Amino acid sequence: MEISTDPHLLLNQTASVLLAAAVVELFPQAQLQGGCGTSKYFYYDFVLPFPCTSDSLPLIEERMRLIVREKREVRSTEMMPSNAAALMRHRRQYLLAEQLLLLRQSTVPMVQIGDFTIPCSDSIEENFVVPQLKILECLDLEKKSIRIIGAAAEDKDTLKKIGKQPTPGSRSHLKLAADMALFCPAEGEGLWMWRPKGEQLRHLLLTHWREEMVKQNFNLISQSGENFLLSHWKYFSHFHTPKLAELGWAANPEFNNLSDGLLSPNASFGDRAHLFCTEEKLLEECISSLRFILKIPKILGFEFEIVLSISSQGAQKAKGKKAAVLRQALEETGLDYSVEKQYRFGILASIDIRFADSLERKWTGPSVSFPDIAHPPDKSCVLAISLFGSLERICALLLEKNEGWLPFWLAPEQVRILTASHQLGSFAKEVEEALRTQGIRMTIEAGEEKLKTRLYQAVVEKVPYVLLLGEIEEKTKTIAIRVYGESEEQRLSLGEFCARLRKIGMVSGNTEFKN
Repeated sequence: MEISTDPHLLLNQTASVLLAAAVVELFPQAQLQGGCGTSKYFYYDFVLPFPCTSDSLPLIEERMRLIVREKREVRSTEMMPSNAAALMRHRRQYLLAEQLLLLRQSTVPMVQIGDFTIPCSDSIEENFVVPQLKILECLDLEKKSIRIIGAAAEDKDTLKKIGKQPTPGSRSHLKLAADMALFCPAEGEGLWMWRPKGEQLRHLLLTHWREEMVKQNFNLISQSGENFLLSHWKYFSHFHTPKLAELGWAANPEFNNLSDGLLSPNASFGDRAHLFCTEEKLLEECISSLRFILKIPKILGFEFEIVLSISSQGAQKAKGKKAAVLRQALEETGLDYSVEKQYRFGILASIDIRFADSLERKWTGPSVSFPDIAHPPDKSCVLAISLFGSLERICALLLEKNEGWLPFWLAPEQVRILTASHQLGSFAKEVEEALRTQGIRMTIEAGEEKLKTRLYQAVVEKVPYVLLLGEIEEKTKTIAIRVYGESEEQRLSLGEFCARLRKIGMVSGNTEFKN
């Protein structure tokens, strides 16, 4: 079945275009980078000739309201990317012009509000009416870019409710990844480096991936080159191995925006698997693969939506046939889904599992797809499967989902012990040994800094459990525990605390802690 569009989406998409128009009118030297509206927020990214502060936001907000009151004429049209780029250069929007020249589709949707024109792939209100709007914040991004974020609604009460919630900026993975020492930008534009804790997080995810792939009888291989499909095709043709899976780096053909950070990097580390089968078994394999990729969002605790995506490019007969098979697989599994048509490089049709970021934008994670192959090997059908898609993206979405909190089994550092004195007492050593014996990932600090300072740093780094050990704990053989996200301090015996950790490990689906 198809799911109806969120009624607030159109309003925020309109407000996004309105924001771009208002900023360019106020500051003609502003360079537009792109933006959109979601079911909850609108935003746009700019490069401004001056630092943007909260003092500028009321002025921008008032200009947006003025444009609405003036009831300017709104027109929608389509242009060839080269013509749209030429128009943007004429309007001195050089960053947008560069992005347009990278597009592969034949036409680009454009919207004109009075004398203002920009690319806009989203639908907007025909009369350009936005009853209520509020700019919430501005964020500093990469390369002197700033992102202005707001919310639009039909009534004041809805807008007030949104305003009382944590802002998207407070849940940005860019800030959280830095605070938690997981990732940092590399020298190349749009590239990221995994720091030691981030590398440990990746190791845990990849260990889980390998275990799941082996259970599904995939053969794990490793070959040089970025074209996984071509490599697997050759491997299958030579060895007739029908299930192949691989991990590696791949360039992102859709990369054009540094401000997306880990959600859409220039290149990412991900998983790709290909299944070769006969046409008679294709539906059965699609159903099995769909159930397989749904394990990841459930294990990681994501809310998600399922989208049947049909490419706007490619042979009509081929993509229609493949889309019909995927639709039948969805119907037979009884899953709710929506359908969309969009340009997809190298893909005829796919089932995408999508997760929302802090702005409520939707990003594809796990997927099952049909590659666009002219002549499959041995006339076999080829099905592409990915449990994660991009590991960087999955990590970013995990961080934004719960403001940095990670499932216990994925936390690179599960427990941090802070001692009040510079020397480790006998009880502190006993606690450390007991936790290491159970395979808990932990650190122990008896540093020079004040206990309060070290506790604050552990909170910033989102360590799930912080244990405070001083004279009282040494005498009573108990542990003072600070659980991340809880304000009340707890006190347990060492045995009780170890029993709690074992229970958490079982609840997460692991009978043993993963190292």
